[in-house]
Parts: sequence; structure tokens; C-alpha cells
Amino acid sequence: MAEKAQKGRRLLSIDGGGVRGLSALLIIRDIMRRIQIREGLHSLPRPCDYFDLICGSGTGGLIALMLGRLCLPIDDAIASFKTFAKEVYGEGRKRFSKERFKATVLELASRAIVSRVLDDENARLFDDFAAANNACKVFVCAMFADNLNASSPTLLRTYRARNNTSSNFTIWQAARATMAMPGDFKPATLSGEFGLQHRFIDGGVGSNNPSQLALREAESIFPGDALAVLISVGTGRSEIIADSAHQMAAASDPSALMQRVAVDCERVSDELTGRFSQRPGAYYRCSVIHGTEGVSWVDAKALDTVVTQTSRYLEGLRISAELDSMVESLLDVRARAVLAGHNLISSATIRVLKVVPSATPTFTGRHETLSEMDVYFGAGSSLAATYRKVFVLYGPAGVGKSQCAYKFIEVSQAQDDPRFSHVFLIDASSERSIKADLTDLAINGGGVRGLSALLIIREIMYRIQTEKELPSLPRPCDYFDLVGGSGTGGLIALMLGRLRMSVDDAIATFETFVKDVYEHGRKRFGEGKFKATTLELAAKAIVANVLSDANVRMLADTTTNDNACNVFVCAMLADNMNAGIPEVLRTYSVKANASPDYYIWEAVRATMAMPGHFKPAALTAGHVHHHYIDGGVGANNPSQIALREAEALFPGDALATLLRLCKA
Repeated sequence: MAEKAQKGRRLLSIDGGGVRGLSALLIIRDIMRRIQIREGLHSLPRPCDYFDLICGSGTGGLIALMLGRLCLPIDDAIASFKTFAKEVYGEGRKRFSKERFKATVLELASRAIVSRVLDDENARLFDDFAAANNACKVFVCAMFADNLNASSPTLLRTYRARNNTSSNFTIWQAARATMAMPGDFKPATLSGEFGLQHRFIDGGVGSNNPSQLALREAESIFPGDALAVLISVGTGRSEIIADSAHQMAAASDPSALMQRVAVDCERVSDELTGRFSQRPGAYYRCSVIHGTEGVSWVDAKALDTVVTQTSRYLEGLRISAELDSMVESLLDVRARAVLAGHNLISSATIRVLKVVPSATPTFTGRHETLSEMDVYFGAGSSLAATYRKVFVLYGPAGVGKSQCAYKFIEVSQAQDDPRFSHVFLIDASSERSIKADLTDLAINGGGVRGLSALLIIREIMYRIQTEKELPSLPRPCDYFDLVGGSGTGGLIALMLGRLRMSVDDAIATFETFVKDVYEHGRKRFGEGKFKATTLELAAKAIVANVLSDANVRMLADTTTNDNACNVFVCAMLADNMNAGIPEVLRTYSVKANASPDYYIWEAVRATMAMPGHFKPAALTAGHVHHHYIDGGVGANNPSQIALREAEALFPGDALATLLRLCKA
């Protein structure tokens, strides 16, 4: 492995799946067995000697730590996992509690694995000796329990990263964090740098198949290197979610909903298969296809079933040939795809606009600057009494300009300052970043907080107006070829794109809509917190106010305007929530996977039917009846769907910019 820097990098990604993680270990063992035969080795090789980076979520994260950080032989890892699963999911079951299993048992079992290998149960994640010797690197995924809307999971690493560094937790703490699935275990409360307390839940909630994160991370930690192979190992397909009363009741519970949505990882696999279709030998996906659908990932008694079904899977002729090809790619470490700029969405392409972060806990001083800002923005005045003001903080890099701004906003928000109704962080690092020829727009859902996306769009329109010296704010539909959204993001997409509303009209309409639906439409009894009839009436009113007819269809007449803005919104079929990809309801025609031409208000009703808030939307197209729930359940950030739709809608065209807007 000494010449690895001049060759391709080998990546291993392991899905979460509770006790079904044993299936992933058995698949990895078969890969090691084939390497042993091919290389003529006396014993099974260790996975850490054949991968540069191993990652995982949930029990996949535990496996990644065992194989990569603890460098366990595969048979030892299998034995440790079986013991772990029986202790945690068998003996650790609770009788009377919000969570099903004891977090203390999970912690003790994780400590035991570490202490058996390193003789120190409190060994840290960072391994400087391994880093110096270019050994296998590992990261596991976890989500901040207090901010599930973060754009991606937090990565807990065994190495020091240049950007977005993570705290150097103990190994068992990382296992505790990545496995804290809501409903199974209480969140993991860990102390990070500066004594800050963090509450983590299972990384599978945000990325149960971390393959895409592995590619992004590899690009960062191996700059200039290529990809030899990415192997993604799953834990078997999940059960199909039926539209029964029992399942819909489960869907209304957030923790149950997150578990069911997080387990099925094949959508990520399908996307990567497409992206690497022209790179033979660069990407492989292994996951048991049949036999695991009914296996609960918290049933310790199901371990034998997992072994049986995985063995049958590995005996198949097709998978056997694929495993041989996989071994070929692992042993022939040559570049098969580039890491930098491959067919992945790069951080330079997606602009994520978020709320402003808090100032560093060590912030001190700057009282004069903060006081000057306070006076300038009119301390004590209301928002209505102020006019547009700009305060410029300037100085050399690193002197604390950003921290000053963060602190001012932090203090203002803590005091419920009436001067600022909304606060956003907008990337204005260059004129090009704002004036770029925007092609696609994806708007996150977010209930009443969808207003934040509209205000950001208004700011963009204002800057275009200023740059082009226009007499009035331009309409977003004249600057975007495609607008997509989920939930209230879907409503906004339809207002701006299909109804061609000005952004100020859309803001006023949205504020009225929110009051009608979320204030006046609250229920006391029945399914959902809010009245679905109120949602329908409010959606009809929006359409009727613009088009003078509430029952206008989604498909737009493009005969008079070939350059009309195209719109899609996302909804999930309640009858099969594990279909993988949400239903896309479009204002344009496509050759494949055409969507029903519902009324515009029906599309709003479908994309906003969040379980627990509204009952599912029952819609009919022709003689076919469908029940829809909020598209945010499957794709609250529809950016990747926007890319896929644009590829089909504009064949041969290129991407200028994809802009993603988050709710605050």
C-alpha cells in the first residue's frame, strides 16, 4: 500500500440496519474469502488492509469502527457483533419507557468491544499512529437531535479533517451516537470541545446509506487522488409500507416514521448506479434482495434468519460473478473514476442558505462595535419604522468580522428584537455568486417557515433588479427554467412557477394561507392536527385569485411560450412509502413516468399532507385512486430530483447553477 497516493482509492460504505448488520458482515467476509483464494493467503485478510476509507451509519457505523478503527479480522468482528446484538436488542429490552431498549446496555456493550481489542475502553477516535502510516480511515454518521434539518449528518472521524472538524470522542461514544435511533434508544449526550454538550441520534435518520458521503469525504481527504472502487454493502431490503390504519397511525408518530423511511437505502444506490454507469468496476452494491423484508432490525432472535438469507444470496450465480469483479477492482488499484468533479453534486454547485450560526463560545470584547451596530439599526425601533440599512464590517481575514455579526444577531434573537423579523446567511462572496445564470431552483418544505425561502428569493430578485436597473422587482419565473419543491416548498414552487406570481404577491398570499390553514384550521378531534378541508379551500382560493378558476390543471399550455418556467412538486404514495423515489407531479409532459394531470390545488393538497398534520390526500386520475402524503417524507430537499428532472426535460443542455433554499 506504499504507492497508494498514485493509485485509486478504495472505499467501503455500510448501511445501518440493526441486527441485520450481520448480513453486511457476512457479505464482507465473502469478499475477504475471495481475496484470500485469489492471493493465496494462509488466512482471511483484514478489511482494513484493503480499504482506504470505511464508513457507516447505525450498526453499520459500529461495524466500520470494528473493521477500520479497531482493525478486527472479519471473523472476530462477526463474533463480536452477534454478542453485541444479543446483549443490546435481547437482554437490553425495556418494559416501561419511551424507548424500547436500554442506552446503558448499548454503552456497556460498545465499551466491551473496545476494551477487548485496545485494553482501554476510553480510547479516542483519532489515531495519529494510523494517520502517520497512511492506514485505513473511518467515519460514522450521527444527526444532531436538536437540528434534524441540518443539510447532512455530522461525521465523527478517526482522522483530522481540514474542514468541518469533529470532536475527538471516545470510540464507544461514537458507536453510541451513530446507533441512537429515535424510539429505540434515547439520544446520546456527549461533551465536545469547549465543554459543549451535543445530543446525537442515529445517523441513519439522515443518511442510512452513506455512500455519497464517502465520495464527498474521500475528495476532501485524498485531494488529487482518483477512485478505484466504491463498495456499498446493505443490510437487506425493508418491508413495504402498506396503507393500513395501523401503518398510517405509525406514520403519524415522528420516530416510527423516521425509522421506516431511513431503512430503505436503495434510492441512493440507484442514483450512484446511474452516475457510475460509464465507469465499469468503480461502483458495486451488495444487499440481500429477498428474505429480509419481514426481519425486524431490533429482533435479536432473527440472527439465524439473517445468516440463512445472506448465505442464499451469496450462492446466487449473478452475485458470485459480481463479487469476483469486485475483488478484481480491489486488487487492481487503478483509477476508474475521478473523485474531484465526478458526476456528483459538488459543494460549489449547491448553495445552501441557512440561518446564521451562533458565535463561538469563547467570543469576548468588541463592545464598541456591537454598540455601534445596535445604534445604527435603531435600538428600540420596530421593523415597520425602519428603512433599508446596510452595516459593513471590514478588516483583514481572521480578525473576527463574522463572529461580531453572529454575536450581534445572537443577542438580538435572545432578546426577541422587534427590528428583525427574519435573519438569514446569504453567500455574497462575489457578484458572480449572485448574478449567475440560475437554472434550477429547489425549495425545501418547512410549514410556516416556508416564508424564509420566499424572503431569500425576494432578496435575489432585488439584487437582479438593482444590477439590471429594472423599474420593479422581476418575477422568479422569468429567471428559472425549473422550480421544484416539497411541502410548503411545493406550494411556493407552484405560486412562483405555475401561477407566475411576483414574489411580493407570493409572500402576501403565503402569509394569508398560513393563518387560514395553521391557525384557523386547527382541529380538536380526528385524524391530523389541522383540517384538510381548510387546506383545500385555501389552495383553491390561491389558484382562483390568479387564474379566475380554482379547477385549473397542472399541465401548462406552452404553445404560446416555449420558455415557460417548469414546475414539479413531490408527494409520497401512502400505499407504498418505501417505493424509494417520491411521486413527481409536474406542470410539463415527460416521456417516461408521466404523472397524473391533477388540478393545481390537488397537487398542493398532496405535497402538504404531512402525517400527523393532515389526513392523506385522496385523489383520482381517470379511474385510478391514490392516497398521497407530504413529499417531504421522502425528499424534503428535492435538489437531486431537480437534477434528474432537468436531465430528462432539457436533453443535451448543461447545468448553470442549482440553488437550494432551506427553511430557517
